[in-house]
Amino acid sequence: MKLRIGLGSCGIAAGGKKVREALLNCLKENNMNIKITSTGCIGMCFYEPIVDVIDDEGEVYTCLLYTSPSPRDRTRYRMPSSA
Repeated sequence: MKLRIGLGSCGIAAGGKKVREALLNCLKENNMNIKITSTGCIGMCFYEPIVDVIDDEGEVYTCLLYTSPSPRDRTRYRMPSSA
C-alpha cells in the first residue's frame, strides 16, 4: 500500500503539505511502513487536498478531504459542484 498526495500549487494552497505532515506523523507514531508520494495538479483543484490510497494490487481509491471552512473562504463553505 502507498499514499499519493496532490501537491501541485492548488493542493498546497488547500493544505496538502499539512495533510502530508499529519499523515507522516500518524504513520511514524503507529510504526506503519507506508510510502507517501506526491503528484502535481490533476485538474480538479476544487477537490484539493486529494489523497489517493493505492493498494498492493495497484487499485486506486481517491479520498477527498473536505477542509472547509478554510481561511480563504471567510464566511462561506466550499462544496464540490457535484454536492
